[in-house]
Amino acid sequence: MIPKDDSLEKAVELRRLAKEIARHKAHPTAADRVPLTPEEAQLALHELSVHQIELELQNEELRRAQAELDLTRARYFDLYDLAPVGYCTLSPKGLVLEANLTALNLLGETRGGLLQQPITRFIHKDDQDLYYLHRRELFAQGESLGWDLRMIRADGSLFWARLMATLTLDPDQDPGTRAPGQTGSRLVLTDITERKRAEEENAKLEAQLRQTQNLETLGVLAGGVAHDFNNLLTTILGNANLGSLAVAPESTLGLYFLAIEKAALRAADLTRQLLAYAGKGKFVLTDVNLGMVVQELLALRAAAIPETVALQCELAEPLPLVRGDVTQLFQLLMNLITNATEAFPDGEGQLLLKTRTEDVTLETLAAGCWPLPFAPGPAVTLEVTDDGAGMPPEVLQRAFEPFYSTKFTGRGLGLAVVLGILRSHGGGIQVTTEPGRGSTFKVFLPALPTAVPLPASTGPAWRGSGGLLLVEHEGEVRHMARAMAESLGFTVREAASGPEAVEAFRGHHGNLALVILDLSMPVMDGQAVALVLRKIDSGVPVVLSSGYELDEDDLVAEGLAGFLKKPYRLAEFRNLLQRILEPKGD
Repeated sequence: MIPKDDSLEKAVELRRLAKEIARHKAHPTAADRVPLTPEEAQLALHELSVHQIELELQNEELRRAQAELDLTRARYFDLYDLAPVGYCTLSPKGLVLEANLTALNLLGETRGGLLQQPITRFIHKDDQDLYYLHRRELFAQGESLGWDLRMIRADGSLFWARLMATLTLDPDQDPGTRAPGQTGSRLVLTDITERKRAEEENAKLEAQLRQTQNLETLGVLAGGVAHDFNNLLTTILGNANLGSLAVAPESTLGLYFLAIEKAALRAADLTRQLLAYAGKGKFVLTDVNLGMVVQELLALRAAAIPETVALQCELAEPLPLVRGDVTQLFQLLMNLITNATEAFPDGEGQLLLKTRTEDVTLETLAAGCWPLPFAPGPAVTLEVTDDGAGMPPEVLQRAFEPFYSTKFTGRGLGLAVVLGILRSHGGGIQVTTEPGRGSTFKVFLPALPTAVPLPASTGPAWRGSGGLLLVEHEGEVRHMARAMAESLGFTVREAASGPEAVEAFRGHHGNLALVILDLSMPVMDGQAVALVLRKIDSGVPVVLSSGYELDEDDLVAEGLAGFLKKPYRLAEFRNLLQRILEPKGD
């Protein structure tokens, strides 16, 4: 076999011998034929065969190397070009030297349109400072860095990207020699637009959750304040009411009692507003003509609307009725008007009140700002429009938050109360506003298909008779309620606690016409006492009384005869007892 180190010389010699043999075979009688002995020819043929085998082995190695190279290129294509993230290699000046297909697709560019272009061409102008800041930090520290910024595709569309940057330095290079003008970098680009959108949605949900938690917390606080405060107001209001009945009609003392009664009613209204703001209020629902609520407010224009405000009304007639508490709807309208009149920079402006009927559709709900959405369907709407200062988006976003106010003298509860009242009435509100061009607050309430007659009022001269068990934990409230009951002709037996009430009822239930039971008492609350009393004698009506707001439908489910909301006057006290005890006509 020919040694490998002499293979080239041997190959040349073998080629010469092969040519000689070929000539000899082709021209056996040629004059220039070089005679070969049989041994020389046999040796030449042997060497040619060996060399042919070596060439075939080398060709096989070449084919194997080419196959491995093709496989490596395919793997490189899969791992680099088809990677789920974009790769870019940047020059020391920030030009794109190389990019994979994912990066090209992210940026919406061709390879020819991207290479040798500055990467900043594809970064949003407001985020380029952020890019350069991190680039300097990368060269200063030499460690990988990651940050988020907005990038621009070739078609001008924006997307959020996560950039991971590393230097392309030789790891053996001295860190002190690193400089932006001498060192390139590699970027890994990831589209995080969906993640950013999800984060924004989560932030909105968290804000809504915080607002809901605030409402729940303040609702609990409002309930506690309402209970304690209403107990005090019940004593004040009831005694003022009884005092006005005890003085002579011509006495000036009656005016003092009347002033006390009005002040107590205003204080009670504040507690109702707190509960309404939190959506915790339970109202006396009747069929209400919203136009009549507006007319009632117009009759009190001096107190509700300043004379410097020009008022215009567009009230639709006929207007369907809505189911609601007329006092709370009046309060809602007052709060919207107060908010509108305070929006006039100089105290002067124009105010428009409008009522009408609308059929709310999904398209309606998709337009404008809805702090409280409304279910699609027929609705009665009330619009309050002003040409005042209007609100920028950041103010509108917080306008309905409790205790938020842009005015120097404001409680920050006006619009929050509006939201609470609407929530309790199944309504919605839409706001349209623009700085310098005024605002429109549009209230939606479910319209009734047919009107329901209002309940007839009871006469004031009604009197009762028989025994009445008065169960009240607060002594002053108990004494005031006893005076009211005795003024109506009842014989009153008192109890200050649940166990005491059970004992009194067990011994005297045969002589009792009614039981008035305080809800909040130690040891046994009103609900627990009522269950025991019903087991002893279910024929005696039981009325629950509390400063908390309760739904009368729940009381019926518990077998109770009614609910007496604190604070109450003699008129409410008498009307409830008359409704329960007066025989019903056939």
